[in-house]
Amino acid sequence: MTIQAPDFIYLGKKQYTLIDIEAGKQIIDCAAFAMPDHNRKIGISSACWRGYTANYYVVRKILYGVKSHIIFFEDSKYEKITSLRTMIPYTGSCIIAHGSRWISDFISTYTYFDEALELFFEQGVLKEKLSLISAIEKARSIRETDEYNNKMEPYERGRLIEQIAREPLKYRYDRRTYKWRN
Repeated sequence: MTIQAPDFIYLGKKQYTLIDIEAGKQIIDCAAFAMPDHNRKIGISSACWRGYTANYYVVRKILYGVKSHIIFFEDSKYEKITSLRTMIPYTGSCIIAHGSRWISDFISTYTYFDEALELFFEQGVLKEKLSLISAIEKARSIRETDEYNNKMEPYERGRLIEQIAREPLKYRYDRRTYKWRN
């Protein structure tokens, strides 16, 4: 299992890492992205099994997205192609985080960032923005304890931090994050 390339959401003047999307949903599937014509092979690497990355933008509470593919040429060169910015009529929630981390493969990873939010959209309009700082602070203080660092097995630490990460969430998320689902 390799760490997967992150997607980002731009909200206000900040870039947030997309941590997860509500169970059973995918934001990217809610819009038809017009990709530039090409007759090359789309690149799928161990860091991007999906074959694309996405940047999302919340502008005046409206959700937009840009989908990107890496295409390969016969001489081992590659090029990144991107769609036009497209409005996405997504209904559902997502978790985003801001800070110096970038790993986003597990729901608990947001507790390592400086800030995290749970967003809810209805037909592409941002309706709710909930802070997850309580879980970040709780996880930070637990990670500083002797018991956590010296007396717990790694799997116990992982379960504990995941439990803390899920406590304040209003919406339902799968055990595996969106990048690991079809």
